[in-house]
Amino acid sequence: MNAKNSFWLAVLSALAATGLHLLPRTGVSVEPLLLLIARWWVVAAFSYYGYKAGSLTAWILISMIIGMAIGYDFPKVGGNLEILSKIFIQLIKTVIAPLLFGTLVVGIAGQSSSRQVGRMSAKAFTYFIAATTVALVIGLVAINISKAGEGIEAKRGRADSNRHQRPWFFLQTRFRQKHGETAL
Repeated sequence: MNAKNSFWLAVLSALAATGLHLLPRTGVSVEPLLLLIARWWVVAAFSYYGYKAGSLTAWILISMIIGMAIGYDFPKVGGNLEILSKIFIQLIKTVIAPLLFGTLVVGIAGQSSSRQVGRMSAKAFTYFIAATTVALVIGLVAINISKAGEGIEAKRGRADSNRHQRPWFFLQTRFRQKHGETAL
């Protein structure tokens, strides 16, 4: 089976599993074990696609699917694997700055005149503003539709738990250390 066929197998498997998960909303009872097997069948189908495709992008997306499945089916194991997600995020942060710098240097060095550099800068800035605006709109729409975080009560600490966030706290502390506790 080639990569294209394995992709469609994975997509059809995902659609079938989604249909199974929607059946209880219509009043049809489905065994939880069947739903578990369906979810992991989808994970296996996408993993097979990743094996056949050999693309790093595909494996990143498949890893996200695997992470969601583990977090949903085995939350304690998912909590223990949190260190892997932190390592991945740190690696991404480490790669972003040199990648952007290299891209900018090569892009600017490849231009023959300052006029082309100015045009390229204007286009890049326009793209940045447009992409940021679209990302903000998508985020706001998604959070307003999903109502994520609604109903969660924040833990309340001591009354002075936010004292380190006050801008004058550092100055007051230094003044007291230099002039004594009763100076203020």
